[in-house]
Amino acid sequence: MENKLNLITELAISTVGEFANKRGEWPVFLQTAARIYKYPFYD
Repeated sequence: MENKLNLITELAISTVGEFANKRGEWPVFLQTAARIYKYPFYD
């Protein structure tokens, strides 16, 4: 389980880093995250 958590954490960090470096992409990412936040993600 720890390996899965590390993988997801690394993926999240790299993805947010990519969006943070692109000026126009960050608002799009935030809108998408807000739209899907209401849905549960079962493991």
